[in-house]
Amino acid sequence: MIPYLETLPTFQGRRLLVAKAWGRLRQPNYAGDILQSVALLPLLYWRFAWPPLLAVLFTVALLVHRAARLNERNAKKYNSAWQRYCASVPYALVPKVF
Repeated sequence: MIPYLETLPTFQGRRLLVAKAWGRLRQPNYAGDILQSVALLPLLYWRFAWPPLLAVLFTVALLVHRAARLNERNAKKYNSAWQRYCASVPYALVPKVF
């Protein structure tokens, strides 16, 4: 790992990243995917179609569910280190929302 990035140590010998984007959101990569999908929705204004809308809704639902599942799995795996990490990085996908 790069030595200048801020991390939190775990009892398993791993480190949880709290620097840069991961210091604001626990899953910034999922947030980017959701933002990318939602950014396509204004195109439906000119020519509405159900398949693109359903694809965006399905993608958002899938990634929110996956982030919640990942949070539960990491809570079981890292115990108190994950609690400290969640106190440091309180939002999973969207600041002040989720």
